[in-house]
Amino acid sequence: MGRGNRHGVIYRNRDDYGLFLRLLKEVQNRYPFVLQAYCLMTNHFHLELTTVNDPIWKIMQPVMNHYARMFNQKYGYDGHLFDSRYTSCLIEDDRYFLEVSRYIHLNPVKATMVREPLAYEYSSYRHYMTDGSRQEGKIVIDTSLTLLPTLSISREGTI
Repeated sequence: MGRGNRHGVIYRNRDDYGLFLRLLKEVQNRYPFVLQAYCLMTNHFHLELTTVNDPIWKIMQPVMNHYARMFNQKYGYDGHLFDSRYTSCLIEDDRYFLEVSRYIHLNPVKATMVREPLAYEYSSYRHYMTDGSRQEGKIVIDTSLTLLPTLSISREGTI
């Protein structure tokens, strides 16, 4: 997760959201990772990803640094866009994986930005409602890990 400095806005319009996703894809081409879920809120973002060979800082540092430089240049700002480096936690089991995915996708609903997660444009949720991996611009969203035969999930998404 990355949060705006002083909880400030980090995406002002569609172009900003698109830029962040394009930068994420560029970094994915350099340092492969599997993106399972994302949600870009107005003042923060959530990514659920699995690294392949590289440590997570090699992925997050260029995305956040490049995005902050371009955002500041576009809007005439100086200083930090993000309040700190990204926050991360290790997901070691399927149950927690699903809990994190659910939290990410319900974030816009909890923030009362939309009534249902499918209505939020800057989230990978809609990919979970289809039949597998889809392109988000140029980013591949891998939804295959949601098909976990050992867990039973109700329609509300609770474990």
